[in-house]
Amino acid sequence: MSLGLTLLILLAAMMHAAWNALVKSSRDPLVELATLNLAGGIVSLPLLPALGLPGLAVAPYLAGNVLCHTAYYTLLLNSYSAGGLSLVYPIARGVAPLLVAALSIPLLGEPLGGRALLGVVLIAASIASLAFAGGRRDFRPRAVLLSLATGASIAAYTLVDGAGARRATNAISYIACLFVLDGFVLLPAVRLRRRGIALERMRAHWRTGALSGVLAVTAYGIAVWAMTRAPIALVAALRETSVVVAAILGALFLGEPFGKHRILASIGVALGIVLLRLSS
Repeated sequence: MSLGLTLLILLAAMMHAAWNALVKSSRDPLVELATLNLAGGIVSLPLLPALGLPGLAVAPYLAGNVLCHTAYYTLLLNSYSAGGLSLVYPIARGVAPLLVAALSIPLLGEPLGGRALLGVVLIAASIASLAFAGGRRDFRPRAVLLSLATGASIAAYTLVDGAGARRATNAISYIACLFVLDGFVLLPAVRLRRRGIALERMRAHWRTGALSGVLAVTAYGIAVWAMTRAPIALVAALRETSVVVAAILGALFLGEPFGKHRILASIGVALGIVLLRLSS
């Protein structure tokens, strides 16, 4: 993996952390996510006439994307109802690259060298370790199980989208198409759960939702495009460094403690990135 591509994926990780910080600060995460998705779909829609459709061959991948993302949003919201962000987010994002690395071999025929595999494991373990920084008092077994399931759904849509983008006539068109489809996934849930006040809530969240949508489209677009240029497992591992970026943003702008545990985790992630670079 080239240095330029590595830096681009790390930029995407920073954008991913930024929109997650916006969702974290929201009073209504369901509405915030729905507004984010809708904004992402609106932003992506004008790209389709310009680029054309990605081809019929990717229709199963786009359908799979919708199913995987629906499962992801459902599991994520239930995870946050069972445990805090500092427990759920690192576990979900930490287990995903390990599953992607394990499944990339049988499903995509992409075995990793020893150095690259060690880098993936080091990044994933460092990220997941952040979940236990708060000690036993913050540990919630149900939240952990839901977070592991959320991580599995992340791995699923990562593999589906990576394979779909590679088979598309145009990877950017594929990315635009999947965001247009994803734009409507959560709207039925908002209508059912916020009956009578759905439009009012979405109007209240449109500014942060629109900003989050632009960041999400750009960040995930970069990641999926990068999967057409490098092994999916390596891209997935680098993208999940957003967890550490989010911890840094929380310390700098939200007054959250960083602490020795997060410093050590950040060092582990940095070493993992070095190993991924040396493996190429």
